[in-house]
Amino acid sequence: VPSHAREGFRKNCTHTDVSVAFPLAGSSTFDSRNDTPKRPATQKLYAYLPVQDSGLRFLINGDFELVTSREDLASPMSSAWNNWLLNELPRVLANAFCELVDFAHKRGLSHAWIASFVPIERDLPAGPIRNAARAMVVHLRAREWIACPGSGKLVAPKNVVLIPEHVTQP
Repeated sequence: VPSHAREGFRKNCTHTDVSVAFPLAGSSTFDSRNDTPKRPATQKLYAYLPVQDSGLRFLINGDFELVTSREDLASPMSSAWNNWLLNELPRVLANAFCELVDFAHKRGLSHAWIASFVPIERDLPAGPIRNAARAMVVHLRAREWIACPGSGKLVAPKNVVLIPEHVTQP
């Protein structure tokens, strides 16, 4: 924790934890209309207790500063702590996502299931979590997490071209 973010009761804080959890229940549930994995439900943002629906398909628990009603994050403009934590969040989320990719590949879970956790902007409420999710996607564009058919080699999304199956199959 940088010194500029330490204020109030966090003035002596040298580190904090952020937990990211991906729901595994239903990981083999498919949409009968098009045989693709169903997207997991949106999850809550926690500051030890649930705060609000984040619009993300995974949950985040962090030591966020909240408004008095506990229904929202304190503005990053008024909270140096939240400003710092929210600036670190995209990297933390991208790292957690890459851990999920490793977990899924070792267990033979589909790429479509993995991709179901990538944030989609229209699902996200306006605010700092949407901004963090956008930045997470930017981090993921440069990371190697998409498996190539056949070789299984992981490549960055910017190096992938998806060809419809009806074009490649006899």
